[in-house]
Amino acid sequence: MTPSVTRKEVSDLARQGVRPGDIAKRLGIQPHTVYYHIKAARKSGVKIPHFSTRTGDAAKARANKLAEVEGYIAVPLRLKPLLERQAERKGVSPQDLARTILERGLLDGASRHG
Repeated sequence: MTPSVTRKEVSDLARQGVRPGDIAKRLGIQPHTVYYHIKAARKSGVKIPHFSTRTGDAAKARANKLAEVEGYIAVPLRLKPLLERQAERKGVSPQDLARTILERGLLDGASRHG
């Protein structure tokens, strides 16, 4: 497959809304090659929709979701390192710091609105 044919095929499929991973499978090329051709086509003025990654969306949704499990509240994964650093600075466990932050936030809000 020549690069020009690949670029045209990739951009045609992408304009039709075929996801990059599916384009790679159909054409028998690496996904990074698909992204390269999509980027080049966009730069040359071809209107190709932007695709969100399926796994990325699911991971973000899980990471941002607060879940109650057996009386505990889970914090988003993206906040865990921040909570751990602050807890270490204050000399407390991350769980105790999270509990304190949550209690203060809820109690302060309740006293203002209450």
